[in-house]
Order: sequence, then C-alpha cells, then structure tokens
Amino acid sequence: KIKGEIVIRQRIIGEKIQLVNRSFNSDVKKLMKEAFPVDKRNSALLLADSEGAVFVEGFGAADRVRVGRDTVRVLTFDFEKL
Repeated sequence: KIKGEIVIRQRIIGEKIQLVNRSFNSDVKKLMKEAFPVDKRNSALLLADSEGAVFVEGFGAADRVRVGRDTVRVLTFDFEKL
C-alpha cells in the first residue's frame, strides 16, 4: 500500500493525514500542537511515501496504509532520538 520510497522526515506546512479509524483528514500541524511542546514540534518525525504522510509520531498510521485482509507484508520500525 506504500507508494514509492518511504522516507523519514519532518512535517510539511499544510500537510494532512487521515488516521486509521477516522473518517476525516487531520492537519498535521494541529496534531503536533496537541502532542508536543513548541520546542519539540520541529523534531517530531513522520514516515512518508510519494503520496504523503503514512505515519505521524504520537498518533499512528494513515488509513490508506492500514493492515487489512489483502496485506502481504508489514513494515515495522523503531524511532530512536538522540
């Protein structure tokens, strides 16, 4: 379900994500405001593919890449911050 290469990066201004089990898109900036103090927001990480964010630290995965009956492989990862 991941399109193109997967990269680890910071948020992009105006970026949105539809999280698993939500029927609406969330603004990544607003999610960051909820979860991280101001000095940590720019260091919060996310995974993205060629279509946009697929995972936001502290919130979870995008609905478009959720595990389903047709899932053959699952990406696992572990973020370690310095």
